[in-house]
Amino acid sequence: MEQGKFTHYEEQPARPGLIAIRDCTLREAEQAVGLTLDEKLRLAEALADAGVQRVQVGTPGRSDIDREAMVQLKASKRFARLDALAIAYVPSWRKHIDACAACGAHAIDLVHPVSPMHLEKVLAISAPSMLNRVEEAVTYARKCGLEHVTVSAMDAPRAAPQVLADVARVAAGAGAEEIFVCDSVGVAGPGWIGRLVSQLVDHNRIRIGIHCHNDLGLALANTLSALEAGATIADVTINGMGERAGNVCIAELVVVLSQFYHLDTGVEARQLAALASTMSRVTDVALPFNKPLVGPHAFTHRHDTHARAAVSDPASIEPVDPAALGNRRQFRAGKYSGPFIVGRIAERLGLQLNEQQADELVERVQRYATEHKGELSDEQFLKLAQDK
Repeated sequence: MEQGKFTHYEEQPARPGLIAIRDCTLREAEQAVGLTLDEKLRLAEALADAGVQRVQVGTPGRSDIDREAMVQLKASKRFARLDALAIAYVPSWRKHIDACAACGAHAIDLVHPVSPMHLEKVLAISAPSMLNRVEEAVTYARKCGLEHVTVSAMDAPRAAPQVLADVARVAAGAGAEEIFVCDSVGVAGPGWIGRLVSQLVDHNRIRIGIHCHNDLGLALANTLSALEAGATIADVTINGMGERAGNVCIAELVVVLSQFYHLDTGVEARQLAALASTMSRVTDVALPFNKPLVGPHAFTHRHDTHARAAVSDPASIEPVDPAALGNRRQFRAGKYSGPFIVGRIAERLGLQLNEQQADELVERVQRYATEHKGELSDEQFLKLAQDK
């Protein structure tokens, strides 16, 4: 994407610096809709085509499909880093780590809850016991030959800040190189996420990642807040697909980082619309027509004033050039369409109308759209144009 092409802000927010994107679709989509091995590999191929270099493949300790996917993706050599997730809070935690090492993962992501809600009420353990397990798991993973070790602090925003800082300290001391602040239930706000990350950055020598769920619609805002506070890795998924309400949409984060921060994440922006469509086909989950940036109507104009603006100065009505994302601008006839849009559609469909015919068609289009509460298809438009 051409950096800053449509950016109109004189003052930008604090620049986050170098940001790494980790796509978690192969795991999160599994938890949302389920994926076969072939579907995982097809999505991975689309991610590689889009320039994504780091993906979280799945949980080898729980899935034969995830183990085989890791083996095949590593053999493809299309990714710089393949992460495998291991459950660190179950009795069989060593077997989870063994499975990650056996299938050749580049990195292991050790997950453990850190909030009192999970520790006391779900697992019935203390915070010190949790810290001991984190230290044990990181140490064991390093002994298994896993060079890159990450700790994901599950439900981090509801943990005491000092506990989260202790997790980072213990993880780093045992040999982990990253800690992810995971808003696993999507309950945090940008201000709190920013403060948590700032504390970790100030007091620990370990890279900080951010993993946000979208239960309250704040995943993107929370991720940006974490990046501004000093996190350097962001988890995303294609179309925001993930457990429950999903995660951060890769297209939205990539474009926001480009537009607001002039930051190149390495992701090929022109592949984003194609990536979204591939996800929809593979999972058989319809892409929302109004999905930001990649939806079929994300750059569709039905209002005459907006359509004129899109032609004369696209930046006046569109935040980014749709072609830069592999999407396209469309003019569709609707309730507020006037002679400009109707004329454009008629021209596209090969209709030649005199002024009186055009005015009559505008009236019919507006009446039809009002009665049927929606836009007109090309077939409906042609039928109205032929009516006398």
